[in-house]
Amino acid sequence: MRSRAVLLEAWRTALSSRAFSVLFAGLTAAVVLAITMLTAQVEAQRESVRAAFEQERFRTVSLVDSHDKGVLPATMHARVGSLSTVTRAWSSSESFEVWNGALADGARVSAQMVDARWDRLPLTLTTGRLPAGPGEVLAEDGSATALGVDETGGWVEDATGRAWSIVGTFRPDHDRAPRSVIVPWQAPTPVRQVTVVAASMSDVDAVTRAAAGLADVSGPGDLTVERSDDAAALGGDVTSTIERYAVVIVATVMGAGVLVLGLLSLLMVHTRRQEFGRRRALGAGRGAVIGLVVAQGVLVISCGAVVGALLGSVAGAALWAQVVDPSLQASVVVATVMLAVTAQLPSAVLAGLRDPVRVLRTA
Repeated sequence: MRSRAVLLEAWRTALSSRAFSVLFAGLTAAVVLAITMLTAQVEAQRESVRAAFEQERFRTVSLVDSHDKGVLPATMHARVGSLSTVTRAWSSSESFEVWNGALADGARVSAQMVDARWDRLPLTLTTGRLPAGPGEVLAEDGSATALGVDETGGWVEDATGRAWSIVGTFRPDHDRAPRSVIVPWQAPTPVRQVTVVAASMSDVDAVTRAAAGLADVSGPGDLTVERSDDAAALGGDVTSTIERYAVVIVATVMGAGVLVLGLLSLLMVHTRRQEFGRRRALGAGRGAVIGLVVAQGVLVISCGAVVGALLGSVAGAALWAQVVDPSLQASVVVATVMLAVTAQLPSAVLAGLRDPVRVLRTA
């Protein structure tokens, strides 16, 4: 039989054997649907992981003058902050103690001078306003409570007699942000630490090298770089774990589906053994019968796979706002069809090799 005739006959046979056609198409659609939805879910989880590790605290790098040798220039934060791959940068001094000026015997908290624009620091005001002059400071919520200062304000002083008014309280945006009491910069205070925030995780290494290159380092150990070294690696590990589980699930679903399709194909051939016997008795060759079974499987399974891919795309977009790559979907459809047809080959060969005389006698 010619290829076109085989395909036409396979299509007619598929329409006449509606029960098996619906089972084959439905099972294939379910397999492809599950794989497509899983792909969309995995992609959504990968995006979530990437977003989580793009948080500012993971993109923050601190360069510390380890031995107080003055290796960090006063203008370093401004020079680094001018880079397009940096979102903000600030310098900070060595910490020192301050206390409530109205309560000399009260609790003491740490403070540090910070050189940066107040509105560029990673903090959120909870009360008051940003400082407008050198005599005004901000206090972290917990530090303000420890100092006995409420929303009406207060003032603090240090051991040298310097005093500042507290004009607002704040909450740090993350654990790498300035904390406790933040005091405006006063020259010629030595720079103890320069903190830089990269625009993205992919920029962290380059930003670190650029910032370190501006330090006046004279020997090993003069400069300490503090960063979330494991953030990118951890993000990659989490993503890899998600992908590995997805591969296992996809392989399991596809394997189970192909196995069931193979068993259904054997059942179909057994149920239609008289039909195949009559075809052989009327002159159809073994190859023609095998081709007919395989062609019917290809047509029905292909339709089911395409429907499953379309439904999976709609479900992925609706549930996780993810559009599966069309080339990936096409690969899934082709792989499913090929595996399913391969699973049908034993039953197709069985249909072609059966003795038509014996089949008709037992009819």
